[in-house]
Formats: sequence, structure tokens, C-alpha cells
Amino acid sequence: MANHPEMTFSCTGIRRHGDDFILDGDLTIRGVTRPVSLSVEVNGFGPDPGGVMVSEKVQIEIEAVLKKD
Repeated sequence: MANHPEMTFSCTGIRRHGDDFILDGDLTIRGVTRPVSLSVEVNGFGPDPGGVMVSEKVQIEIEAVLKKD
């Protein structure tokens, strides 16, 4: 972990899946990048004075299983 202190996610697209969305992107962990698709649950939209729907904060909940080699 000292050589790779963080993981990164870069979004490559978003698509509708029923009432929710799927967020596609590239996830990099320990220097290895793999494509992933994440289920996104939309909790609502609100008006923005500028007319564009943008949020500075995104809540992400991840369920993961870690395997030690």
C-alpha cells in the first residue's frame, strides 16, 4: 500500500437501467486498471439557479470483498 496509497475511478459513461443508472468507468487499484460498472441509485433532483444540474458532493457506498494473496 505504501507504493499505491490511493485508488482512482475515472468515469467513461453513464446509462439508464430501469429507474436507476449504471456508471461505467476505469478503476485503478495498486497500479492495475480494470473496467467496472457501478449501480447508481438516484435519490432525487433539485433545481439549480444556473439551470444546470450539478452536485459538488456525491455519496458512494461500496460493498467489497478483499482477498489477500
